[in-house]
Amino acid sequence: MIKSVQTLTRRSREVLRSTLHVSVFGVAALGFAGVSTTAQTAASASPQPAQPAAAAQVEKIKSQLIEVDTRIRAAQQKALQAETVKEKQDNYDKTLRTAMVEEEPKAKSLLEKQDHLVTELQKSEELKKPADQRSPEFQQRFQEYEKLKQELSPIAQRSSEKPEVAETYKAFQTELISELVKVEPTAPQLIEQRRVLLNQYQQLVQASR
Repeated sequence: MIKSVQTLTRRSREVLRSTLHVSVFGVAALGFAGVSTTAQTAASASPQPAQPAAAAQVEKIKSQLIEVDTRIRAAQQKALQAETVKEKQDNYDKTLRTAMVEEEPKAKSLLEKQDHLVTELQKSEELKKPADQRSPEFQQRFQEYEKLKQELSPIAQRSSEKPEVAETYKAFQTELISELVKVEPTAPQLIEQRRVLLNQYQQLVQASR
């Protein structure tokens, strides 16, 4: 992923846009379940503080962060199912891919390979398992996907600056934000809460080092 976009403050709109950037190359496109990327990244960045009180505070904030992030992602997934959002997303996707191939012809074969890997990974029963219990074969295929994503990312970044791509992305984001707030009226507040919690978590971890 109700109020209309026009009722949001400028700050809220900017927070939404920066948070809800949906890339066709994102790992989220594979539909992985479990701990959210934001919270998981923060949690794995550093060891627990030595002091029990500090450790308890870190765990409390991490739990809150995961809960808030899960709500945001659930709303976003619902918003992405709206036909108007899908239409804008497909248009953005096609425009971006066309621009990428124009920018770098080899992108065509890389994108095709990526699409094949995404389809394969999405269909795999391994997705239902915890990451550390997935088969070596699945892990290898996922690593191939990651490698492709890294190779495509700079091409996508350059292509995204082209006017026609930026225009379709803006249209997609506007529609997504509108639908998100319909699905979850408190989305702007939740996103701001996530930002605050993440900052608190990182500060606590830094102080424990």
